[in-house]
Amino acid sequence: MKHELWQQVREVKIGDMLFKYQDIDIDFEITKTNDTKTNQAVIFLYNLSETTKEKIKKGLLCTVKDGYKNYNKVSFNGIVDKVNTYREQEDFVTRIIATPSNVAFTNTAINVQFKANIRPSEILKTLNSITPYTIEIMDLPKDDPYPGGKIFSNRLSKVIEVLGRDTGAKVNFDEKRIYFKAPSKAYSKAVRIGAAEGLINIEKIEDKTKKERYLIETLMIPDIVEDAILEIDSKYYPGTYRVVELTRSAQGLEEFSVYAVAEVIKVSGK
Repeated sequence: MKHELWQQVREVKIGDMLFKYQDIDIDFEITKTNDTKTNQAVIFLYNLSETTKEKIKKGLLCTVKDGYKNYNKVSFNGIVDKVNTYREQEDFVTRIIATPSNVAFTNTAINVQFKANIRPSEILKTLNSITPYTIEIMDLPKDDPYPGGKIFSNRLSKVIEVLGRDTGAKVNFDEKRIYFKAPSKAYSKAVRIGAAEGLINIEKIEDKTKKERYLIETLMIPDIVEDAILEIDSKYYPGTYRVVELTRSAQGLEEFSVYAVAEVIKVSGK
């Protein structure tokens, strides 16, 4: 299905304040990788009133929505980590760094003790019942029992980090859900991308992992997310790819693009 890629949507919600591109200038750069801790959004809001600037504080929930008028989605959920304002020529720019966390995920205290030979999957079921999140197990690469049991006395974010490491799973979360999945597996249907669907450029890149990887630039397509499967219609590099990391970049009037690093799954015609 083709979507109309016109009339940009750039929306930022911080606390109960909603900023829209129709009302003020908004730039941002959202980075997503396989390591949730390195994900962040850097947001630039231009020429805010003094009253509004004073309301933007560390710890507020932060959401970014991008795409086009009839084809847009939330691309980032997190919490404000840093805020500063500076002058750039004639503009006063408020720069916000947000990280993928929220108050409940960071501050919920977990104090529980589990019996010998408890498995991580069983612990996650218990956490599902005692935290404000729905915890979904899509895949656990490992589910080895803890011979001596397991004791947690820490914040929920630290507990989830330990369970993610012990199971070899990639962990993501949003406002209401924490989900565990295999690091290199896709969970959505393939997105077809050619010139008509917003493909701008694709080029091969050198990668220290020795895997065959490409940098794919497209318009701001909402369905291009981490682990998405892309069916690329290209004269030189047609094939099926899996997104391993990406940057969503909105800078001024000219740049409104997704830059995705993707691994080859299958080369068309071979």
